[in-house]
Amino acid sequence: MSGSIYDEDRGLVMFSVLDNGKPVTRAISREPLEDRHGAQHSEIRQAFIRNRTSIERIAARLIGRGRFEANGSVLIRTTDYSRLRLR
Repeated sequence: MSGSIYDEDRGLVMFSVLDNGKPVTRAISREPLEDRHGAQHSEIRQAFIRNRTSIERIAARLIGRGRFEANGSVLIRTTDYSRLRLR
């Protein structure tokens, strides 16, 4: 499991994992960490670490649906939780 980086300017926690042997950059915006995982602004990265397993499952579902950003990364947004019927 790789590390994670919180880019406060962009409001993203970025992490990378191997997908079929290739590294794929994944990110989750600050909003779902606050809205869905109860994080306060000062604990965004800690909320990601606590919930990483479920966040990676969401990213895998987005990959399975072919939902990539223009640069080939996967970005999880708050709306993805309702689209994927997650709490």
